[in-house]
Order: sequence, then C-alpha cells, then structure tokens
Amino acid sequence: MKRTFILLFALFLSVTMFAQEAMSPKTPLLFQQTTPMMQGTDGDGGLQSVILQSEDNIQYTITATAGIGGTITPKGAVQVAEGANQIFQAVPNWGYELSVIKVDGEPNADASETGIYQFTNVQANHTISAEFVKIKYTITATVEGGNGAITPGTIDVEHGNNQTFTFIPTPGFRVKEVFIDGVLNLAAVQKGSYTFTNVIQEHTIKVTFIKLTFTVTATVGVGGSINPSGIATIQYDNHSEIYVIDPEEGFRIQSVLVDGKNDALAVENGMYRFLNVKANHTIHVIFAPITYTIVASASQGGLIHPAGLVNVLQGGDKEFIFAAQAGFELVRVMVNGIDDDLAVATGRYTFTEVLANQTIAAQFERKDYNVCLPNLPTDDCPDVQDVLGAVVIPVGGSTSPVQAGGKFMFIVALVEGYTQSNIIVRANNVILNPVGGVYTINNIVIDQNVTISGVELNPNVGITGNDKSVINVFSYSNIVTIVNEELVPIKQVEIMDMYGRVVWKGQAIGDRTEIALNVATGIYNVRVITESSVSTTKVNIK
Repeated sequence: MKRTFILLFALFLSVTMFAQEAMSPKTPLLFQQTTPMMQGTDGDGGLQSVILQSEDNIQYTITATAGIGGTITPKGAVQVAEGANQIFQAVPNWGYELSVIKVDGEPNADASETGIYQFTNVQANHTISAEFVKIKYTITATVEGGNGAITPGTIDVEHGNNQTFTFIPTPGFRVKEVFIDGVLNLAAVQKGSYTFTNVIQEHTIKVTFIKLTFTVTATVGVGGSINPSGIATIQYDNHSEIYVIDPEEGFRIQSVLVDGKNDALAVENGMYRFLNVKANHTIHVIFAPITYTIVASASQGGLIHPAGLVNVLQGGDKEFIFAAQAGFELVRVMVNGIDDDLAVATGRYTFTEVLANQTIAAQFERKDYNVCLPNLPTDDCPDVQDVLGAVVIPVGGSTSPVQAGGKFMFIVALVEGYTQSNIIVRANNVILNPVGGVYTINNIVIDQNVTISGVELNPNVGITGNDKSVINVFSYSNIVTIVNEELVPIKQVEIMDMYGRVVWKGQAIGDRTEIALNVATGIYNVRVITESSVSTTKVNIK
C-alpha cells in the first residue's frame, strides 16, 4: 500500500513540473516548491520514485519582497524544506517594468530578464527582492528648416506623466507649423507650445518656422493722394517703399499721422519711409484747403464784421462791413496799412482773389453834438430862442459841442425884476428838473436845443437890497458855485447845515467862486451878504 502511494505521488509531481515548464515566464506559477526524488525499478520491473526526506525535517526561510510598481509570488517569509526547490516570479504593474531581481542581495541578470528565479536544493535561508521602475517613452522633438528651437529637445517621459514643449523662434521669425505624431496642430501654432498629457506611448513633435511679415496701411483724406496706397506687406527688419504725398491744387498737407501721431517732417517734406520694420504700421494723410488770414479789427465805438482772424480760401473773396455805435462815426479804414476813403464812404470793403494774408482796420470816433442855448446864437446854433429876463450860464466845465454820451450842465440866472417861480426849462422838448439850481442834460447822442418858458416880471420877495437878481448860487456834487457877473461887492458868504451850524465862512471874489465842501451829504443854506442885501439859497451837497 505504501509503495502504491509513493508511485502515485511521483506521477503527480512529474505532471505538475511538466505543466510549470510549459507556462509563460510572466505567468504566476501555481506550484513552486518541489521535493527531490530518486527513481528505480520495483520487483516487477516497473518505474519507482522514492522521496528523499530529511530524517530531521529541517525548514529554511526564503524572504521575498517587491518594491513599488509590482509584485513577487510567493511573497513574504516562505518556508522551504531542506534540499527542496522554490520558484519565485516577479510581475510589474501597469505602466511599470522590472528593473532588477536581487538574490541574497546580489543582482541576478537572468532573473532580471525573465522575472523568474528558482532556488534549488535549499540548504540555507535566502532573500529575494524585485525592484520596478516606471516605463519611459521617448518623445522625439525636431525643428525642420532651422530659424528657431524647441525646448526641451528629444526627451524620455515616464508613464502617465505630462510633458510641455515650447517653441522659440529666432528674432524675425514665427511658428509656421506644428506636427504632433505627424498631424498638423493649429492650436499649438497659435499658442506657441504643446503639452503631451498622460503619456503612455512614444510620440513625435515637429515644428517649422517662417519669417515674420508686417503690413503698412496707407490712406488719405479728401484733397490729395499717397503713393503707394492701400496695404503693403513687408518682411521683418526690411524697409518700406517711400510714401510720396501729393496734395491737389488748392490744398496743402495738414498732417501726416504715422501710427496715429503727426510727423512734422513728413508734412514739410511730403514723403515718409518706414525703416527696419518690426511691427504693423499705418500712415494717414489729412489735407486742408489752402487759406489765408485776414486780420480784421475795429477801434472803440464801432464794429467790423466779420472780426478777428478770418480765413479765406485761396483765390476767394471776402467782404467786411463797418457799423458805428450810437454816438460814434467811422472816420478811417486802413487796408494793409493804406487809407481807403471809399470804404469810409460806403461802410464796406471787399477783398477779391485773395492770395496772401491781409489786414483791415476800422477807426471810429465819438460824434460831437451841439447844445444850443437861448440868447446865445453860434455858427452851429444860428436859430436859438430869445428869452427876456433870463440868462443861461454853463457850469461844471460844460462847453458845446459835447462828445457823444457826455453831459451838459447849466444854471438859469434871472435878470433884475424877473422871477423864476413858474419857469420851465426844456431840452429838445424834454422838461429838465434842476438839482441844487443846476440843470443837467445827460448821455447826449443828438444835438440839443434848450428852451425856457415861464420867466415873469416880479419884484424879489424876502430879500433886502437889490443884489439877488445878479448873484446866483447853486451846487453840483460837493461844489457850491456863486456866480456874480455884475461884480456886486460881497462882504461875506456863510454856509450852514440844517441846524444853523456854520460849516464854511469866507469871501466870494470875482464873477465866479467855487467852494469845495468836505461835509456830509444833505441840504445846506448858503447866505450871501452884500452892502445892500442878504440872500439865502438852499443847496444839495452830495
């Protein structure tokens, strides 16, 4: 019975070892430990296998370990009987490959190649370890035709990693095409780089470069041309053609906008050229009609229309009109410094076919207006009123004629025996009201004709003596004037406020005395004392 069991076991072991030898080296072994046998013949002449067993049943330990990226089978502390064999197999994970198998700390080339190692006739403890590394894939980077670089160049990339390539054109060039594994990639052309993601196989990347080109866009406004015009293409660092600017007749170059900024030299020369072009450019020309300036001015008292700096197109005409303000008149027109009497007479002047700058100036002066007084005929006032019993006397420096806008002041003195209780004084039929005995015609802009009515014969009332009719007292502003045309001897003049306090006292000598008062404004009494009379007149001091 024992003999039969041994024979059957030997047959099982032989079949198992045959199956293991037929397996792929990378396929985990299902049975790795074997026991040495001896074969012979039994008494009947049949094959007999005898298990060689250690009488002491000694066990040894083989410690099997695997690094990151794979496994070893069996693993851990594997017990092996003395004299037995033990097979180990190392299998890498996805994306990894076997780097080395070390047996008792020493690399084993055959095992590292096949991934399988067998310990035979184990007579001691052992170690076996498997190390793995990530699979690396080559990405081949090339530049076709030069004029730039790709960085990095050809490189090995570990399984599952990303790798970015950047394209660096030589100055004056740009990326033309990028081929990824032979396929054109426009996005990489635009971006200037490309990234391989999750690399699990080998790749190729190829880039080509082309010389940069730029455009110059030439345009013009109304009134001329530029040659060449439109859009021109220029290679990097080259010069453009010379742009020639030609204004039409009657126009001039106002501005040459190079990339939006005026170039004064191009305006002056009528041409421009872009040198060492390294960017897109624009040139735009603005033309303006040729004009000349007429400087038109007027003195005080009138207007010229139009006035100031007046622009006139080349060869054009321009009329100017003069208008005097109230109280003024046009007395002189000078065209380019020369008097033009016809312009004064007609009130206008026209420049014709203007081909140069011009000047025109109008001069105005105030008009003089006559003030015609009763009983005082002149060459300018031959027909004046004759008035009995009254004399008009100008005061305050008033004289005739009067400049426009001026004023004329006068008093009315009555001849002895006449009264002014009903007197009415008019200027051009407008009644004048005296202030402090003084009549004033203001803002004179036409001739004035003064008339007096209501002068009547009447003995003086409230006056002792016979001198009041020939001594007149009036005021203007803070000036008190005493007119004594008959030179009646005046002993004393007293000026008193409304409370009777004397504010001034003195003599009035000659036919006219003006007394300047430094007093508060108000009503004051002027008392004139002569040999035969005493008169008092109220005045308004301002």
